[in-house]
This record gives sequence, structure tokens and C-alpha cells, in this order.
Amino acid sequence: MTTLAVREAREVRGAREVRGARVSSVFIRALTPLTILVGALLLWTFVQSRPLDSIEQRSLNADTIVQTLVSHLVLSVVATAIVIVIGVPIGVLLARRRLRTVHDLVMPVLNLAQVLPTIGVLVLIAVATGTLGFTAALVGLVLCSIVPIVINTVTGVQQVSPAAIEAAKGLGHTEWQRIAHIELPLAAPTIFAGIRTALIMNVASTTLGAYINAGGLGTIIVAGLANNRPVVQIVGAALTAIVALSIDYAVGLGQRALSPSPD
Repeated sequence: MTTLAVREAREVRGAREVRGARVSSVFIRALTPLTILVGALLLWTFVQSRPLDSIEQRSLNADTIVQTLVSHLVLSVVATAIVIVIGVPIGVLLARRRLRTVHDLVMPVLNLAQVLPTIGVLVLIAVATGTLGFTAALVGLVLCSIVPIVINTVTGVQQVSPAAIEAAKGLGHTEWQRIAHIELPLAAPTIFAGIRTALIMNVASTTLGAYINAGGLGTIIVAGLANNRPVVQIVGAALTAIVALSIDYAVGLGQRALSPSPD
């Protein structure tokens, strides 16, 4: 009787812990969109409550904000699409056992490349190619954001169960069939995490593209710095943060769909 009571008490405690974890998970998931909404409302209230001079009005009118936002998103998304197309195949190749020597040489370089400052890479690309604008910024963003996708692809593919691969071999699958039907689907959550990291890196780093005439929300910040208008600087920085949080939240929903949790 005592043993049964103890077991029931443990089950009740376990059920409470599960409910508490679910409530906590729902709260955390709701916190980000709530933060975005409150931030956007506070930013709008801040701008509306201040009399803007002619310089501030030119930088903060609706047409300018929409134009810079669109160019910001286009540059970020295009750069991320390119690094997916390039980075995932490279990661798959580096995960092959027969390329172990190449893997051991390349991975330390990639880990070191993660510490390179984005602004430095953008300026070097602009100087080396003699070009400014969208193309120079695109090349710089691709070089900076390809690292997490390659590393996560290698990690995800290497974590695929050898038993699953052997089963595919037993069914007569070729290597590329195993990659397409076994390895990539099983590694998808890890790869998606790398894509999420790369996308957020690009959204944040695109702001620096304004220094090489690549457009984006950074142009608002630069205009505020050049004209000594703190209001413009604050709005540009806040808009960048709101966009980054919104995209991270949206991509996070997709990542959770690929990695369903028990709750």
C-alpha cells in the first residue's frame, strides 16, 4: 500500500511538472511576438510624440522606410538563398568519410572565419573589387554567413544513425539516394538551425551594407549619424531589431515544425 501511494505521488508530481513545462513553453513562445508588438507600438508612439524637422521627416517618411525595408529584406533573403545552395552541398561533401582529410583541414578554417568582423569583410570586398552597392554587399554577406550552414550540415549528416545508412544500403540505394532520402531528411533540423543562424546574421549584417551604398535599414541609421539626428538613429536601430526578431520568430516556427517536441 505504501509503495502504491509513493508511485501515485510520483505520477502526480510528474504530471504537474509536464503541465508546468507546457505552460512555460507557451509563455516563452508568446513572449517574442508580444515583445515585437509592444516595441512597434512604443516606436510609433515615440515618433508621433516628437516634432520632426525637415531632415528627420525626409529620413522617416513612409516611402523611405518602406523602400529601405524592402531593399534590406531582398539583400538578406538573396544572400541566405545563395549560402543554402552553396553551403549545404559543401557540408554534405565534407561529411563523407573518404574526404576526412579535407574535412580536418577545412573545419578549423571555418571555425576561425566565424570571428571575422562583417564590416571588415564588406569593406575588403568593396576595395578588392572596386565596386559598391548591392553586389559587393551580397558577396560579403555570403562569405560571412556560409559558415554556420556548412558546419551544421556536416554535424547533422555525421549524426545520422549508421544503422539507417546500412539499411538503405541493404535496399540497394546508391550514395546519392541515401543522401537525398535518408541523410538530409534526418539531418534537416540541424541544417535548419544553421539556416536560421545565417538568415539572422544576414538581417543584422545587412545594416552595415549602408556604408558601401548597398541600401537597407542601415541607411536610416547612417543618415541620423551624418546629420546628428538621434531620433533618426533610434528609429533605424529599432526597426532593424524589430525586423530581426520577427524573422527569427517566423523561422523558429518552421524549425519547431521540423523538430516536433513532446509538448
